[in-house]
Amino acid sequence: MGVKYLARILKGCVVSDLDFSYNPIGNAGIDFLKEPISFQTQTIRNLNISNCQFTAHGANEIFRAISTNRINKLIMSRNQIGDDKITSGRMCETLWKNKSI
Repeated sequence: MGVKYLARILKGCVVSDLDFSYNPIGNAGIDFLKEPISFQTQTIRNLNISNCQFTAHGANEIFRAISTNRINKLIMSRNQIGDDKITSGRMCETLWKNKSI
């Protein structure tokens, strides 16, 4: 999986925009990305992970990763997140902590 190798590279880079849209990385890809995304606490401003085929599990991992991040724009549309109450709660908690979104 290419995202696994990209995640390793991201750990050593300063990134302001990440666009993985329309790449079917799924939950496995999100699991690889969550660490470098949370590591980039002061640099990532825009994160587009729309249509990446992840579920509520992947969404929860992203919300955890960005809870202390200063992201301005998060695009997660067209994924199979559903209406899971835990995911909704995690999203609200993240939005509460991260006032820049």
